[in-house]
Amino acid sequence: MLNINLNLKIVLPLVLVSLLAQEVNAQVKQNRLRNTLTGAGYCLDIINDGDNNKLTMARCGNVAGQRWSLTASETNPQAYRLQTPFTGTDNCLATIDDGRNNRLTIAQCSDASGQLWSITPTPFLG
Repeated sequence: MLNINLNLKIVLPLVLVSLLAQEVNAQVKQNRLRNTLTGAGYCLDIINDGDNNKLTMARCGNVAGQRWSLTASETNPQAYRLQTPFTGTDNCLATIDDGRNNRLTIAQCSDASGQLWSITPTPFLG
């Protein structure tokens, strides 16, 4: 009986820590964003120029500007904000609202529609 209690005292905290770590990792899962034009070798990245608000497709590497997390919108359950640890949790991928609406930037997170992204499965057009 003493041996079982001793094992539980050792094993149970390890199991709890492992479960908590899995939950934290699930909440901040990070992904690389690629497209079929540039291929699997290129990822969406932030240009490290001091402003850190310009995007580019760069060779995939183990860099913070290529790790993107999706955060569900509080106002639109079908939309997500995209963030990278390189620019911090206060900044999101955004479309510049300039009438053309075809350029991307990193901007302070808000409820702006240009920061709410939907994910739609599409067939490979290869």
